[in-house]
Amino acid sequence: MTELLKKLMYTSGVSGREHSIREVIKNEITPYADEISVDPVGNLIARKKGNGKKIMFAAHMDEIGYFVTFIDDKGLIPAIVVDSITKKVLTLAYMNRESLEISMEKGLTCF
Repeated sequence: MTELLKKLMYTSGVSGREHSIREVIKNEITPYADEISVDPVGNLIARKKGNGKKIMFAAHMDEIGYFVTFIDDKGLIPAIVVDSITKKVLTLAYMNRESLEISMEKGLTCF
């Protein structure tokens, strides 16, 4: 289980570019599914046939990502957030860092 979690955590899956993580998940669930498909927007759909009750597992496979444009002389890294993210999420994600400057109004984050 630990190795699977590491594989899932270290595989890139930034919003709009989930192909790598989708392949990892697909390979992991293939032995348990009767049918696997990908819909037009990239959702991975797996079906297990049977006559019992039906259940659905749903989860996000994308992750928070940034487009880094450059690193300035002070070491700040301006980055444009991919997908939507709130200041609260960024603060929680980087609360152990020495500095984090957030300017969500301009769509630019420096850390």
